[in-house]
Amino acid sequence: MAKVFQILVPDNTLVSRIISCENQVTELFVIDRADKKFVSEYSSDLNKPALYILANRNKKQLYVGETDDSIKRLKNHEAKDFWTEAIVFHSTTDTLSTTEVKWLEAKTYETLTELGYYDLSHNKVKPQFPPLKKNQLYTLEPIFEEAKNYICAAGFDFFLKSEKDKEPSFEDYIPCTMKRNSAAQGLFNPKDGTLIVLKGSKINPGFVDKADQTIRKKRLQDIALYAKKSGGELIVSQDITFDSPSGAAKFCCGGSANGWREWKNDKGEMLLVYRKSK
Repeated sequence: MAKVFQILVPDNTLVSRIISCENQVTELFVIDRADKKFVSEYSSDLNKPALYILANRNKKQLYVGETDDSIKRLKNHEAKDFWTEAIVFHSTTDTLSTTEVKWLEAKTYETLTELGYYDLSHNKVKPQFPPLKKNQLYTLEPIFEEAKNYICAAGFDFFLKSEKDKEPSFEDYIPCTMKRNSAAQGLFNPKDGTLIVLKGSKINPGFVDKADQTIRKKRLQDIALYAKKSGGELIVSQDITFDSPSGAAKFCCGGSANGWREWKNDKGEMLLVYRKSK
């Protein structure tokens, strides 16, 4: 069924805006970080339970949260310097409870993590689904779909890309493997130097003795987001793109590593050899 969204833009900047839809009791606020005037003018509408997302579209970074009072929460998040705009989704009739927006938070985080297009590492703790009755779940599933529709109507692409879009072309990527403390499969892009560690790869469940604290901290964050334990093994749960072969190698082996040497193509050649040959 077609939906008609209404967009209220308080001034000519076309940045901060309110999106609503006929016959729905929910709405979406898009708030520019610097637009204090907008926040002040709509403070009475922003003091209720809500799902919110802090976003930096240029850097593809998101933070997903929930709150009882969006005004206070956004003020608390001023210390986070990565975001440029905030999205706030709530009920206009105060029918969404704190528990229900916690469920929306967990569902949003789970969906965005599975899609894998945006960096969610600013969420240091994974949102958990609260216990709900079946009738509440039946109600919340369509509300979550409403939230996605609003976000798309507001011009955000968080939920728009398909799994097909995510699959790299083998015309551009070079299949490779890494065996040091792992059994990892990857795809190397010679155009930009990025390397994708593929879902299903087995990585070191621990750390090498000389792994420094910076590597340990970053790797623990990545493991929490992108890997799951299976018996005594640690398995990558989704494709992960790293800026370089070395970044991917550190994640897989659990310590400092030269990815140009550790990753090898299907001929057994190091990526270093490939890079020099090009």
